[in-house]
Amino acid sequence: MRSLGIVSPNFGGSTVFGHMLGGYEGLSHVGEIHKVYSGRESTCRECGDSCPSFTPENVAKIRKLESPIYNKCADILGHDVLVTGDKNPYFYDKTTGIPDSLVVLLKNPMAHTYSFYTRALKQSFHSYSDEFKWLKFKESALTYYTTLVDRVAWASEIKAQRGVPVHVISFEEFIDLDDAGKTKLAESWLGGRKYDSSRLKSQSHYIAGNHKISNGGNAKGIRFFKGAFKRDDRYTSEFSEEKFGDLKRDLNEFLELKKYLERLDILTGVKWLGV
Repeated sequence: MRSLGIVSPNFGGSTVFGHMLGGYEGLSHVGEIHKVYSGRESTCRECGDSCPSFTPENVAKIRKLESPIYNKCADILGHDVLVTGDKNPYFYDKTTGIPDSLVVLLKNPMAHTYSFYTRALKQSFHSYSDEFKWLKFKESALTYYTTLVDRVAWASEIKAQRGVPVHVISFEEFIDLDDAGKTKLAESWLGGRKYDSSRLKSQSHYIAGNHKISNGGNAKGIRFFKGAFKRDDRYTSEFSEEKFGDLKRDLNEFLELKKYLERLDILTGVKWLGV
C-alpha cells in the first residue's frame, strides 16, 4: 500500500484524523491534495511558501500527473505511505483516482453539529432561543447524517466493484486509544505498523483543512498535544435526552447507515451507533 484515502463528510474531523495517522510509522498526511492537482492551492497550511515538501518544483510535478495520482504523489514527496484527506467521492471518482486503500471516518452527528455551530457562530449560537438553537441543530445533524450515509454507501460500492480495501473507524473511539491500542488496531489494517504519538509533535506539511494543527490548533477540541484531545460530548449538556431520542427516531435508528456498514470492515466500536 502506497496511498490511503480518508472518506468523510466535510468538517468531519479528517484534518485532525489524517494528522494523527501520521503517528503510524511510514504514514504521512498531506491533506487535500486534489487542490494542488487541480491548481486551486499550492501553499502548505503549516509553513506557507517555505514548505520543504510542497516546493514549487514538487507542485509543478503533481499538476502534470495523470490520474490516478496518489502513488505518484507519494514518490514525488518522498513518502512511504501517503495519507490524503480528499474525503469526497467526487474527487476520487472524477479527479484524482482511487487510492490503494480507503478508511471511512465516522463522527457522531450530534458532536459534529454542536462543534461546528459553536465554532462557526461563536457566542451568537448561545444568544439564540432554545427553540431556534434546536431547529438549527436538528437541521444540520440530519444533513450531516445524510451525507455520511452517502459516503459509506459509495465506499461499499468501491470495495465490491474494484476490490479496494475499505475500513471503518470511529473518530471518537480512535482518539480514546493509547499508543498501544492504536498499534494493536494496525495488526488487521496497516500490516502491524507501530504507533508512536511523539511523531505528532513534528511539523506536518499538508494542503487545506479547516484549521492549523501546529501547537494543537486554535480550537479547544484539537489541543491534543497538551493531553486535552478527547471526545466532544458538550452537546449532551445543551439539549435534553428527550430531544435526542426524537432525533434518533427521525434518523430511523441509524438503520440505513448500519446496512452499509455491515458490508465493510469496522475496526473500532461505534458507541453512538450501538455497534
